Amino acid sequence: MTENKNNTSLITVALAVLGVYNLLYWPAKFFGVFQGFYLAVKDTWFLFILLELLAVTSVFVDTIVRWDKFTHNEKRLRIALTALFSIAFVLRFIIGYMEALMTGAVK
Repeated sequence: MTENKNNTSLITVALAVLGVYNLLYWPAKFFGVFQGFYLAVKDTWFLFILLELLAVTSVFVDTIVRWDKFTHNEKRLRIALTALFSIAFVLRFIIGYMEALMTGAVK
């Protein structure tokens, strides 16, 4: 019982971290709002991509495993959030890799 509740809180934390990360990253990338945050992410791009991959994968797998336990509205919200964070991850990976190629960080 406590293990299931603990896993649920960890996934909730992963969703919250992904939400905050995306809310800080995209305005910083395109509007220059949080430049310090963006430069820190850009400097350690591979680490952030790896951690984000783990978080997105955890949310995706948790959604599949606990699908029958969700109500209809929870299912819709979880699918929307999982899709949004997955698409944001893929876009961030493509944009980050292109920037690394253009700056010569990757050969």
